[in-house]
Amino acid sequence: MSIPEWLQGMLKDGRYQSYSEMSYDWRIPEETIRRWAKGERRPSVSNCIRLARATGTPLEEVVTMAGLADDGDGARGPLPVKA
Repeated sequence: MSIPEWLQGMLKDGRYQSYSEMSYDWRIPEETIRRWAKGERRPSVSNCIRLARATGTPLEEVVTMAGLADDGDGARGPLPVKA
């Protein structure tokens, strides 16, 4: 799962009603969350920590979804490509 899929899932399942609500709860600018949701940007490590704490999601899982996890050879996952 990617950050955009995760964010959309939280909206679909009713955990959050809007990006605005996420922004308020997580103390992250709404525009930043919208960029993550569109795949234009990915969260920094510090924002991954914030997201993990705010959502109760394991940090390792958030970092992996953000494409920041090191797969053992020093490489990191790419940003999602928009069609």
